[in-house]
Amino acid sequence: MLLVPMLASCGAKNFVSGHPTSQAQFLFVDANVDGALVTSEYGDSCRTPCNIPLLADRGGKVTISAPGHASQRHLVGSEYLVVTPPPTTVSASVFTGGRWSGVSVGASTSFSGPKRIAVLDEGLLLVELQPLGEGEVDPLQPGELTTGRRYTLDEWEARAK
Repeated sequence: MLLVPMLASCGAKNFVSGHPTSQAQFLFVDANVDGALVTSEYGDSCRTPCNIPLLADRGGKVTISAPGHASQRHLVGSEYLVVTPPPTTVSASVFTGGRWSGVSVGASTSFSGPKRIAVLDEGLLLVELQPLGEGEVDPLQPGELTTGRRYTLDEWEARAK
């Protein structure tokens, strides 16, 4: 008999762009507009309903947008929890034909006291995007840069008179 450990992968990446070694946690985002674009300040994006990775020890800003709707930006914070996990011991033995097969799987973890772990303040964000009125512009979307004349302080004060 052969024992093979199986590792499963859900297909979603479990790190934040630009921070491959930092602990990430997922924020589930849903909106009243299916397929709204969710982007994080780290460059990750997905479409609602979806999970977006954020840094567990910092959180981050997420922006939710959809065509014809006013975008929303939310700040998700993080906090540290102090936990004292119990010591864990797991073992398995395989017997064949009443004889010891020599196959044994075991794991033992021992913690020497409380540990701090970082977690997001929120794990779920439900957003209601508001439709833009005719002629309204989404204030969070990039617009055209305008250039103007620079005034000295004296010129500005003179204009105000």
